[in-house]
Amino acid sequence: MVNVGLIQQHGKVLLIDSGQGEVLAGDSGIGRVDSVLYTHYHRGQCSGAHRLRDADVKVIVPASEAGLFRDATQFWLAADNVVHHRYNFRPDTMVLRESIAPDAEARPGETLDWEGIPIHVVATPGHTDGSVSYVVEIDGATVAFTGDLIYGPGQVWEFYSLQKRFPGMAGDYWGFGGAVEEMIRSLRAVLSYKPSILVPSHGKVINDPAGAVELLKQRLDGVMRNYFTLAAWRVYEHQGVEVFKEDVPSGSRVPMLDPLPSVELPAWLTCPRFLYQS
Repeated sequence: MVNVGLIQQHGKVLLIDSGQGEVLAGDSGIGRVDSVLYTHYHRGQCSGAHRLRDADVKVIVPASEAGLFRDATQFWLAADNVVHHRYNFRPDTMVLRESIAPDAEARPGETLDWEGIPIHVVATPGHTDGSVSYVVEIDGATVAFTGDLIYGPGQVWEFYSLQKRFPGMAGDYWGFGGAVEEMIRSLRAVLSYKPSILVPSHGKVINDPAGAVELLKQRLDGVMRNYFTLAAWRVYEHQGVEVFKEDVPSGSRVPMLDPLPSVELPAWLTCPRFLYQS
């Protein structure tokens, strides 16, 4: 189930995300759907893009993810490399099954004008690298459509998409929560517009944006503090990992256990070098 934003003006309708495009089904009485803005490329948000295109709806996608719409078919033709070797790949393959050429690209920092309504495009990476949020000023209110940055007060839709390499890491494999700080910075960027309402793609409409984000930060800090206490890659110094020194709580930088003493094997026992090192 996806929340679909719907803005009406001058007998026209603007959608923000579309789900399967069911808003076109039957005689809804909402007016003619003119355009759709997508927050990111995941199928949950845009599986109805082809259906909308067939109805002459203008499809607008985040500029940095336009290739995942335009070249979706090519993505799947090369999917074996993604599925079977994913060390250097973000952990999501929620790309459209078939390519669709967008009509326009939404670029962070620009303000779109739709039927006289200003819509600010905000870069909000975290859930995906190229996610954007749309901040709309209408009827005296400021409403932010935030995709999957947040699900509800102190909640995210799913944690898996936050798997991303930390600075200095060679691949994404070890990066549990590597996009957490990025996501929090994105939410703060949205809050800088002082929205009165957040509308996530999944979850509940949020009427206390600042409180919801602060609670999420507190909970994610706790999750990451536990993780850094136990992270296995901390013993692999050869990776040269430089984790966010300014962002990781000091309590997470716990010392490792002392190394075990060297072991002398009896003459009758041998062990391959890659399993044992004295």
